[in-house]
This record gives sequence, C-alpha cells and structure tokens, in this order.
Amino acid sequence: MTSCSDVPAPYDIFGDGGDKGDGGEITEDNPFGLDLSNPVADFKADFEEQPDFTQDGEYSSNLNYDYTLEGWKNIASVGDRTWTGVVYKDNTKYIQASANKGSAEKYEAWFISPAFKVDEIKDKAVSFDCSGAYFNEKNSLKVYFLTLEDEKMVKTEVAVTGIPTSGSNYVWAKGLTADLSIFAGKTGCIGFCYNSYSANSTTYQLDNIKPGKGEGGSEGGETTEGNPFGLDPNNIQNSFSADFSDITNNQDYELAGWKNISVKGERRWQGKTYKTDKYIQATSYNGSGSEFECWFITPGFKVDEIEGKAISFDCAVYNYATAANNSKLEVYFLMLTDGNMTSEKIDIAGMPTTDNTWATLSAPLSNFTGKTGYLGFKYTSTSSTEALSYRLDNIKAGANEGGETTEDDPFGLDASNPVTTFTADFEDITDSNQPYEKAGWTNKALQKGSVWQTATFNNNADKYIKINTYNTQANDQIESWFITPAFKVSAQSKLTFDCAGANWSSDMHLKVFFIQKGTDGKLTKEEITINEIPTSGTNYTWIKDININLTSHNSKTGFIGFQYTMTSTGSGSGLPTYQIDNIKLSSDDEGTVDPTPSGEFTSNILEKISGTNLYKETATVNGTKCDVIKIGKSKESGSWNTTLDGSKTTLTFYAIAWKGTGSTPLTISIANGGSFEDGSTSKEVTVTGNDGATGNAPYTITLKGDNSELTELKLKDTTSSTTITLSANERILFFGINLK
Repeated sequence: MTSCSDVPAPYDIFGDGGDKGDGGEITEDNPFGLDLSNPVADFKADFEEQPDFTQDGEYSSNLNYDYTLEGWKNIASVGDRTWTGVVYKDNTKYIQASANKGSAEKYEAWFISPAFKVDEIKDKAVSFDCSGAYFNEKNSLKVYFLTLEDEKMVKTEVAVTGIPTSGSNYVWAKGLTADLSIFAGKTGCIGFCYNSYSANSTTYQLDNIKPGKGEGGSEGGETTEGNPFGLDPNNIQNSFSADFSDITNNQDYELAGWKNISVKGERRWQGKTYKTDKYIQATSYNGSGSEFECWFITPGFKVDEIEGKAISFDCAVYNYATAANNSKLEVYFLMLTDGNMTSEKIDIAGMPTTDNTWATLSAPLSNFTGKTGYLGFKYTSTSSTEALSYRLDNIKAGANEGGETTEDDPFGLDASNPVTTFTADFEDITDSNQPYEKAGWTNKALQKGSVWQTATFNNNADKYIKINTYNTQANDQIESWFITPAFKVSAQSKLTFDCAGANWSSDMHLKVFFIQKGTDGKLTKEEITINEIPTSGTNYTWIKDININLTSHNSKTGFIGFQYTMTSTGSGSGLPTYQIDNIKLSSDDEGTVDPTPSGEFTSNILEKISGTNLYKETATVNGTKCDVIKIGKSKESGSWNTTLDGSKTTLTFYAIAWKGTGSTPLTISIANGGSFEDGSTSKEVTVTGNDGATGNAPYTITLKGDNSELTELKLKDTTSSTTITLSANERILFFGINLK
C-alpha cells in the first residue's frame, strides 16, 4: 500500500448488513459464528486482492459495499453497515467503516480475523495500520480478542495506543500493536469493532493487519540511509498540537502524523499519568544495555507559517541531581534536502533542573526562516540504573503565552499588549504544592529550586503562592521569579501586594524589580526598594497592602517581578519561605475607578444572545442602570451563547457569581471555527461572588473597583458561523458584554 493523505469520505456507504464470511454456526451464545476448530499460524489482510481502480464518473475511489475476504468475517451487529472495501484512484487499497448519512441511532460493525493460537503467532501480537477522519467523540474504533468458553463467545478489549481520535483527516498511523500476551495458551480471533452513535460520523480505515508487533510510528516517507527517520515531505501541518490526553499509561505513545522512534536501547517515549496529568516520558531506567536514544518528532511545518516562529512545550525532569551527567534532552530542527535528513541543535532557555517541576518553554525557529522542517526531541542516556527521566506535554505550533525565550530574555516576556489593571488573588487555586499558572503571568526558576507554588490554609479559606528551598541540595543557588503582565504606568497607577515570611535567614531575599523589554529584545531590571517586606518577626504574619512606588516609571511600559534568592542549606524542615497574595494594579484617579474602557456597563450584542436557563433582567451597577443576563437557577445550571462576527477580535464582559456561592467556575468554549488567541477552543475562568447578586431583579451591585470582575478574551480566525458558549453550574450575572 502507498500512503494517501487525501482519501475522500465514502458518503454513500449503505451496505446490506449481515454476516459476510465463513464460520461456525450462529447462535445466541455465539452470535458471530466463531469457529476455532482450525486455527491458522499466519494470516494477513492487506486488501490488495481488490481490483485496481477504474474511473466511474467523477468519483476518485471505487467502493465495494459487499466486501469479503476468505477466512475473515465482516459483520453488521447493530445497524446495516459493514466494513467497505476501498480502492483509491492511485490504487491504495484498504477497508473503511462509516455511519455517515445513516438513519439508525447506533451502528456497530466488526471485522474479524481467522482463528489462531496466540502462542503460535509472531510476538503474541497483531499489528495494523489505521487512519481516521471527521473525528467525533461519539464514535470509536476498538480492538478485541474473541474466544469461545463452553461454546459461549467471550470478548476482551485490547488496549492499543495510537488509534487516531483527533488531528488531521486521513493520516495513517502505521504499525499499531495489539499485544495479546495476556491470552497466552488460548485460541481466538482478533476483532476490530467500529461504533457510531451519530450521523456526523467518524470514518475509520484499516490496512496491513498481520501477526507480530508493529514497527510503530505514524505515516511518513521511506526510511533510507539518508532519511533514517522516514520523514515525510508530504506531511506538512502548520498548525498542530499534542496534549497527550489519549495516552495509555506505560505504553509506547503513537499519534497520527508524529514519530516516536527508538534508535538505541529499544526504549521509546511512553504515555504516563500522575493524578489528573497526562504526558509522555523518556527514561532508560531498568533498560537493557548501556546506550539509549529515542526521538519524538512533530509533523512537518513551514517556519514562516508558524505563529511567533516558535514551537512551545512543557517539560519536567525526575532524578536530576543523581543522573544529570548520564542523561539529557536536546531539541533539533530537522530538514530534508534532496531526500537526506540534516539536523541542527536548538538551544532552549530554561530547561528544568528541579524534579517534578514543569517549565513552559519555546524552541525558537527564527534562524530557520524560509525553511520547511520538523522539530525533534532527542533523549539520550548512558545508564539504566542512575537514569534521568524527561517528560513532555502540551507541544504546539506557536510561541508560549509569554513569547520566545532567549539569552537576552530568559522569561520570554511579551510587552506588546500592556494592560492598565490586573489582579492576582489566587482564588483559582484548587490544590497545594503545585506550580502556579495564570494567563499572562510568568512563573520561572532561573537556577536551581522550584517555581512559585500554590498554597492553601485554614480549610482553603486562604489561598496564596509561596517559595522556599524545598527539593534542593545544600549550596544550590535559588532564583525564582513571579512576574506580572505588561502594563503602562500612569500618574494614577497604584500597585500593592500582601506578603508574609517564615524561618528567616540572612541569605533569604525577596526583591521587587521594574522590568522593561527594549526593541532589541533585551531586558533591563531596576530594583524598587520596599522596606515593608518582612525579614524577621513572627512566622507567617501577613503584611497587608504593601505599596510598590511606581512614580519614577511614569509613562513607561514594563513588568513587576518578584525575585526570591537563597543559597540552599538543603531541603529539610524549617525552610526559609516567602508568601505573596493579592497583587493588584489599579488606576486610581482621585478615588474614581473607570469601570470599563468605555466608562459604561452597556452591551452591544444583547439581542444576539440565547441560552438555557437564561434570563434578561436589569440592575444598577455602581449607580448606573444597565441590562444584565442571568444564567442558572437554584440547583440548575445555565448557559448563554452567541454567534461571532468574523471581523471582531475581542469579547469583554463583567461577571459576578450569586451571593454565598463563593468562587464559581465558568466554562467558555468556541465551536464551528476559530479559537482563542492561544489556539485553544475552551477556557475556564473563576467568577467570584457579589453580595448584590441575590433576590430578584432589579439588582443593586457595587463592584470591587479593581476590574477583577472584568474578563477580556482575544479571538482569532472566527467566521460568521463561529459560536461562543458560556456555561456554569451556579447562577452568574453578566453585563457590559461587548464584541469589538
């Protein structure tokens, strides 16, 4: 079979259903008529026996709705769809299942191999190639081992990593493996089950089903001496991402269009889970041999088409102190020139050195302007005992939210969109001792030590961030930063924060800097002396509303950075600690806070809004009468939605939660084209309660005055068909809803 990336969907698959293939007697206990009496030692389905393509009108493929293959079964167990034979115009041949344009509520189609003894087939495994298109969460392809026990059919699902569930249409994942070793000693069949509960049907294709483990890796070019990874010059995807939500724990990971390759030591990148986190990991621990090398490689891309000319990713390490000299992770730009692969190492600023601490990084591509290539993550190790593990997550085309990290700017700060107000009260924290993340803010460790961590106290009543020397070695130099978004200083700007400390040390310092980024990309840092920052006294006693004097920076655009430094004495008890809370920038104009950039709470899209448990009401906000939208009611969730004008790029709104509900999660999602500025299509923000949101309309609402109730969403690539939906499980009031 040859690769094919533009196979059309067969929109008229109307097979007559039933059982197509030989077998035993069909009974209630043996509904597929399995016959295990004559197991075979070898079998293959490459579908090459189908006649070559012949042109029939304007269609680009020949469809065989009555496909049969000797010894195999093609069964419609629910609905009337079986697997269809397909011959594309270039004579690519395979089978395909789809419920497109079907009228039934559910479809289930099986393609089942001849019987075999697990102990007698190669590797006690079956491999196959798979691709998909028009992905829908209501559809699936699953693999089963089928056998008979006391004449009753027993089916057991086999976990297979790499079956595509998202991404580009019709990209083949090659050499996927169904490991059958747990069925040693048994006789049975392998069954491929297509399920669909939707007429908006995912299409799945199968090819090259045979005994033995697959070589792995997604579809690519031919593997040659000059192109050892089989990079495919036709697999160019200028927009891609991998969040690894589909991994199987401790299984080699496959993703259509990407490559996972072992060069030395027979280790590949594997899926891993920790609590709710899912990622991939490379390690040589307990491996065979003394040399290990494995690669994880993105699809191809044109550098000039990648936003920010960078690829962003999250990275973490484990066992760094012990194994840093034995193992490493490097990042390369790979290219094909006249069929030969070349590689050039990319220096990545901020690679993690502290165990279990994630760092958001960027691979800068500006040196490769005008070129087409691939990004490769190369793990190497020379030990299987003192082994360093590297972890990857959230790989995506485009720079991270902070911009591109460089030697001149190790934080990757972005000063292009300065704000006038912001708040970090850390009420969005849900768990302690985790790296804190907030859109637009930077949390980074430049040397050893961790980034600023989440913290809670008094049954979650108090939430803040903290920093200390946990998980460090004696004499490690600690330098950890927490940096605000960019803002423009005015005569009315007021910036305050709360601070506490504990286990005082003369070597422990918390300093505050005004940071600017020049047109040349270089940072300048000017310390702002703040005498109120505690350096002694009772542990964990908060100093409230500490003022950061911005007078000397009037009219400048910059950032405020909180820098913690310390020479570690080790990670025992009594760690020197600083805590920060309630960082607030306001524009205080003689006590009057402008509630919105336009000074109004009016909405410009109210008439276009509809939803569930939605009520259009009125309120007086800060003395101004305006229309409001309420979603939800007692013990019932609610939502509102609207279409987006493709010419608009920003949606702003005020939102307050119902009195007594505390902090309420609000889910915001985009559908039918377009995304948020960072490429995502779903976000969650936290809406805080307001005493005025109670009883019946008209409401009387007083805002905090720091714009913490205001949300601004940057949009891109939207059309007149794009919709945005906001939903919550508790009551929320919205006003000042504007699309611009």
